Amino acid sequence: MKHFLLKLGSGLFILALVFGTLNFSYAQKTGYEKKMKKVYDHLRKNELDKASEKLNKVLEENPRYGKGWDLLAKIELQRYEDSKRYSGVLNMDNIKIEVTSEEGADSVDKAESDSIVNSLQELFKQIDPAKMRKEEYINALRKGTFYADDAYYCSMLARAEFVEVMVDTNVSPKAIKYYRTAEKHFIDKNFKKAATFYLRATEKDPDFFKARLYLGDSYFFLGDYPYAIKIFNECHERFPHKMEPVKYLADAYNKEGLHDKAREACVKSFLIYPDLSMFTKHEDAAYLGGYDVDIQRIYRGVFPNQIDDTTVSFTLESSKLTVEEVEAPGDWAHYIRAKDKIKDFCDAKGMVVKPNDLTKSQYLEVYSWENLIANSSDPIFDEAKRMQMDGYLDCYVLISHFHHDFYDQYAHFAANNPDKVKTYFDKYLKSR
Repeated sequence: MKHFLLKLGSGLFILALVFGTLNFSYAQKTGYEKKMKKVYDHLRKNELDKASEKLNKVLEENPRYGKGWDLLAKIELQRYEDSKRYSGVLNMDNIKIEVTSEEGADSVDKAESDSIVNSLQELFKQIDPAKMRKEEYINALRKGTFYADDAYYCSMLARAEFVEVMVDTNVSPKAIKYYRTAEKHFIDKNFKKAATFYLRATEKDPDFFKARLYLGDSYFFLGDYPYAIKIFNECHERFPHKMEPVKYLADAYNKEGLHDKAREACVKSFLIYPDLSMFTKHEDAAYLGGYDVDIQRIYRGVFPNQIDDTTVSFTLESSKLTVEEVEAPGDWAHYIRAKDKIKDFCDAKGMVVKPNDLTKSQYLEVYSWENLIANSSDPIFDEAKRMQMDGYLDCYVLISHFHHDFYDQYAHFAANNPDKVKTYFDKYLKSR
């Protein structure tokens, strides 16, 4: 469990975060030490553009390198934050466009002039630095969570970027004052005093999420796990849409030796958002409780099918955003073709909303897998076929193989099938 303050700012932030969370051991073990050394050299000089370029080349050669994707996401996030300072330069409110000719302004046709101005305005919108950097940042998150099971930071940032609900927006000044005092004590590792002031903050404002969460965190670091569990449970009840309370609960339960409870907390988290780190916590809790998780993931060959394909890969070509086209490898072509078969029965989010003879599922993603495994004899898909026979292909596809590109389908399924999700994770436990 880590408690930290995330404050975006200058390039120094990204350097501190990068070197505080990653080490060189992975690169040394995989033979990428020379290339990764160049990435880190650029980071030390705060040359983020060059670091991004070098790291992208490393990831092209080793796309399963989760820590590399996490590092790229941090770099792209900082580049995006830095780019916001320059976006105002091309703001049309700050630019006056006047079309003239050698014969003078009066000789210019108004329709032609308006057309030129509109074209220039559209061009400025397309080359806006912040927009460009935002696309690159989002792509890093999409690719990281697509290629690597351990791109934990990418997964966390994707949740924060796309689904995180803002809280603590109307906290009283007195509660904020207590909270800031608590933070200082927490950073100094004076957890007892930190707990005192976090508690005062919650007393002033009972719906102060961070104060309540970190109150439990303080007791966790004091070693009072039963009381930490109590606080985390209360926090989860007040804020059922937030991931952190159940994430911290899993840690506290494991510290108390309540590994089944820890595993249950992890399953609760999958109903909030299938964060990659929680799958690892779930496997760890099961192992400590004497079980192995008997669910084998399959590496995807293609990005998820989408009816309304608004997710794009940015390339600067004639100042336009172009959709990333990936050739479907092998039997994954059957997955891709499923979209054309079912699209007339789907809404823009990939929900199957019209009666059809193709599938009983409500989800484009599930049908795409059904079409894939029905047309493939490759044993790599035997696990998916087993799940289909057991009646859990939807859980397997939408949760165990979650990707944010089909978040709306996942969210609908999770909200309407919580008991099935819990049964799914209970069913595939194997005693050691």
